[in-house]
Amino acid sequence: MHEKVFQVLRDQGYEIDLFLDFFQDRIIPSFENYLSKNLNLSVTAGLEHFTAMLATIALEGDLFHDANSKMRDLYEWHAAEELEHKAVAYDVLLSVDDSYLLRCSGMIIAALALFFVSSAGVFLFMKHDNRLFDFESWRGIYEFFLGSKYNVAKKGLAEFIKYFDPKFHPNQKIDLELIKKVFDRLDKQIAA
Repeated sequence: MHEKVFQVLRDQGYEIDLFLDFFQDRIIPSFENYLSKNLNLSVTAGLEHFTAMLATIALEGDLFHDANSKMRDLYEWHAAEELEHKAVAYDVLLSVDDSYLLRCSGMIIAALALFFVSSAGVFLFMKHDNRLFDFESWRGIYEFFLGSKYNVAKKGLAEFIKYFDPKFHPNQKIDLELIKKVFDRLDKQIAA
């Protein structure tokens, strides 16, 4: 599905291949070559926590409500799928090395990498759309993260901090109703 979305972006004129190649040829190999296997696993567990955290925020806040119906289906399915496996990498990490310092280090690296990659993506899309210096676009981003409607930063920060609790486990937050709601809706669409 990622490749299909990438192709849609290419078809719309977005030059994403340089960005994707940089990510796949530079960022990922840097992690693999310079971090230990256990630290790489810890980074993966941290990234999975981020994707689950964002999925929960998106589904609880109905962030995709105004999206194109096909994209809404895709994004909501992906969010539910992220919630389904949110503890897998974490559980593997605990079975390999349950070091609290390792877990926290991986999360910090994951947060920095995610910030860098997502910021670069935002700049790439805004540059393509000639909106780098558009105040309204930046205000929209600000409102999304810090505004009262979605308040993604406040909700995300609260979930981020929970990861540093020595007794944390991803399954402490039960998301089954969110997952079921998405899959039930999609199943009804398929059956119709």
